[in-house]
Amino acid sequence: MEIFDGRLIDAVNRKDLKEYLLNCNFGLEKENIRVDENGRLAETPHPEIFGNRLKNPYIKTDFSESQIEIATPVCHTLKDVYDSLENIHDTVCLNIGDEYLWPQSNPPYLPKEDEIPIANMGDEYEDKFRAVLAVKYGRKRQVISGIHYNFSFNEAFINSIYNEFANEENFMGFKNKLYLKICRNFMKYRWLLIYMTGASPVFHNTFIKKYVDESCSLDDGTCYYKNMISLRNSDYGYKNRNNFYIPFNSVESYVCEINRLADSKELQDICEFYGPVRLKTGNDDDLSRELIEKGIQYIEIRILDLNPLYKIGISKDILYFIHIFVLYMLFKDDQAYDIQNHFTAEKNVQIISFRGRQDDLLLYDDNGCRVSFKAKALCILDSMFEMLKLLHMDSEYFSELIEAAKDMVEHPSKTFSGRIFEKVKEESYIGFHMEKAIEYLNESKKSQIAKAANLITYKI
Repeated sequence: MEIFDGRLIDAVNRKDLKEYLLNCNFGLEKENIRVDENGRLAETPHPEIFGNRLKNPYIKTDFSESQIEIATPVCHTLKDVYDSLENIHDTVCLNIGDEYLWPQSNPPYLPKEDEIPIANMGDEYEDKFRAVLAVKYGRKRQVISGIHYNFSFNEAFINSIYNEFANEENFMGFKNKLYLKICRNFMKYRWLLIYMTGASPVFHNTFIKKYVDESCSLDDGTCYYKNMISLRNSDYGYKNRNNFYIPFNSVESYVCEINRLADSKELQDICEFYGPVRLKTGNDDDLSRELIEKGIQYIEIRILDLNPLYKIGISKDILYFIHIFVLYMLFKDDQAYDIQNHFTAEKNVQIISFRGRQDDLLLYDDNGCRVSFKAKALCILDSMFEMLKLLHMDSEYFSELIEAAKDMVEHPSKTFSGRIFEKVKEESYIGFHMEKAIEYLNESKKSQIAKAANLITYKI
């Protein structure tokens, strides 16, 4: 039976803070590769229409000149952040000429390694940073794309809760403690979120040769590993070369360990830490000092694949499920996350990423014993709904989200990765994703026409 933080739940219910659990601070960032009509990486410069990529807060470039990065402003509901991402996505789609946004995390048809253009940032530090990444990780790995989910609670919510625990520590320490608890639990149980959102089970034979040679392949250039959920979250995906153990016991220990890795040259600096979840302040220029002096302002979840089944790479349903999952990480019992827990969690992530759709899949518990994935996943989903009931948030909609997730656990073919794999087998890797890219461009065009019509009606 799940153990919840009863004191925290009681405080939320007594103070009637439920609305604060839904109306938080949300931000989304995502990358897409620009491609030509044949699904080949576009080697053209970043479109001038978007202005200076270092100053435009919404449309930038990531590693490659061909890799558009879209970032929303901070929004206070999931609907608003979804709409914001869609609006910026539409703007980009309609202003890149005869190119398209590639809707998959895994890269499109790639040229030779040294022909993938590194982003020309026009800034000495930024350009050097990318040049080092190109050598260290390889350009083909660096053009894997994804979505980052940024989250924090409303300060009024934290203040209200703090009043219940004020005798324990100061406000900043208390706020840090909430976010660190979420991160510790998230690191242990993120394998479930990867299973639910993973959407990169296939790749092209122009990707990294070692992985192509190891994989199964089809005559049309499609490559895959049997039962894969997410190449991006696997050891073959977008991650640091070593599975660094970063403690989330305190802000000080988190900062100290990442700085140690930077001082030892294992990382260029704190920005090269590609962890599944990161602590943020809103100022990356001096993140270490800001975290110590001002505390955690938000957390950044980095494990989300672009989902080619949806126009902007994610759906509102997925966003709400992620949010319920994050709340569960807060309200469930606080568990340790030591180095042994870290290695266990990493093993579970690799099992899910590489072969999550396998029948009778087994994971590891904290004691290193094998446990049924299906039983463990269903138990967590039941506990998530139990939490919703305790918080009086067990709406029909949230109930349906949990039931849909349980159905995906019971039937791996219904996962996003399973559905995408079947579509790609029918149409080819390039064919399926270009069909979606064209479909989504047309949707963006229709959306623009509808918005223009609404504006005309409003003016009249």
